[in-house]
Amino acid sequence: MNNWLCLRGSIKNIVKYDNTKSIFLLAIKRLSGTLDILPVKIDSNKLKDIEPGDFVIIFGKINSQNITINGKQRVSVFCYAEKIVCLEIKSYFNKFISNGTLCKIKPLYHAGHNRILTECILSIQRKDNKYDYVPLVFWEKDAITVSELPIGTNVQISGRFQSRKYKTKDGSAEIVCEVSVNNLEIKKEI
Repeated sequence: MNNWLCLRGSIKNIVKYDNTKSIFLLAIKRLSGTLDILPVKIDSNKLKDIEPGDFVIIFGKINSQNITINGKQRVSVFCYAEKIVCLEIKSYFNKFISNGTLCKIKPLYHAGHNRILTECILSIQRKDNKYDYVPLVFWEKDAITVSELPIGTNVQISGRFQSRKYKTKDGSAEIVCEVSVNNLEIKKEI
């Protein structure tokens, strides 16, 4: 699978993006109880009879897009929903599977509870020859493995699409969307 995402959660709000697209935030509870609040873009006509507060299942992919906020260039990472269905029950699910090329691998560092991690970007080619750039977080032995790989290594990963708050150097709060990887497979070149 090149870029596959399945999410189940609760819609927080819906905003019309332009004449054909809408965006909304989807809340997904982790096993720890932490809520991930994830941006979703969808064709507006697929939202008929769906309202904030509804529990839905979404099938789609993770996309990225260059945007400008307060004069600064950033990469926005979001779910592009290809299919959405209203659910009768309240349930949560979050699974991402993809293959692509590793780029911009950061050095290893220690997080809370002295856990080792590294961050990098996965470049995923679309059918239209464009690319999506998805931030990844690797933990423990996978982090060590990835930190030793050369840029351009082809991998297959699976994990959870998540949101995380952090403080910038100037002290302002930011939210980043990324994939916390729980399975890594290094693909051999042909």
